Amino acid sequence: MISRNQLSRMLSKKVRQAFERYEAKTRPARVRSVLNDIRPEMCKRLQTAMDELALVNITVRQVSEESSAPACLLPFLLSYGRYVYGRWRRLKPGALTAELEITDRIWQQRGLEPLLLARVRERVLTALKRLRAPV
Repeated sequence: MISRNQLSRMLSKKVRQAFERYEAKTRPARVRSVLNDIRPEMCKRLQTAMDELALVNITVRQVSEESSAPACLLPFLLSYGRYVYGRWRRLKPGALTAELEITDRIWQQRGLEPLLLARVRERVLTALKRLRAPV
């Protein structure tokens, strides 16, 4: 059986080692170096995401105008379009389809028309596929 004194020393050693690892990992010079290395790629990914999001917003606005949807629905349609975009970025096509079917039901229960949701979804996905298509 381990005595209290031995247990205390073992725990304090583990705590001390964990603290030393944390301290080494968070040293300002190391953090600055890591951020400087990854910053160009982070900026490139951010620019791509912002371009895609702007495309989603423009597409949703176009669908809203074409279908003569009431202006009060625009924030909800934009939110739905952004949700579609977020799932498109994270899910594979099969899982995306299933997820969006469920999402459509949820948004229909919130009062949006199924045809309008389908138009927004299809136009957003088509625009995003065109944007990412190889040239």
